Amino acid sequence: MVFITAAFFAPAVSLPFLALSSMCLLIPLSKKLYFYAVLCVIAVSIFSSLLNPIDILIPYILFFGIHPIITIVLQNIKLDKIIASVIKQVFFNIALIAAYFIFKELILTFPSFIRNNLVWAALFLNVFFLFYDNLFLRLCVRIDKYIKNR
Repeated sequence: MVFITAAFFAPAVSLPFLALSSMCLLIPLSKKLYFYAVLCVIAVSIFSSLLNPIDILIPYILFFGIHPIITIVLQNIKLDKIIASVIKQVFFNIALIAAYFIFKELILTFPSFIRNNLVWAALFLNVFFLFYDNLFLRLCVRIDKYIKNR
């Protein structure tokens, strides 16, 4: 919740703060407490809604809260890496489409250059997601080893 509030007060760096907020979920997930991780996402979303506007919470709810859960579950069921990547990519695209429809009014205020190139922006975000997911998965493995050694 602290990182989500920091994202509100520092909008230029809101995405890194939202990514940091998802790191907090790795503790219950490393212990395979999936239900508590989901409860954590719900609780953080509810409590953060008291302090922050909805435009900060939507990316957390759609992506940064759910992505760690999906990543760890797919990792723990030992799914093939390519199949897991495809599943996460589909999830990311569903989150992008949902965000588009939620923020459609805001997108209409963007300059025409951005509005006319939303497909290219989506393609760029998909490539960026591949890098983000790879880094996130490596971090998950390190945190998991650290917590299991305690």
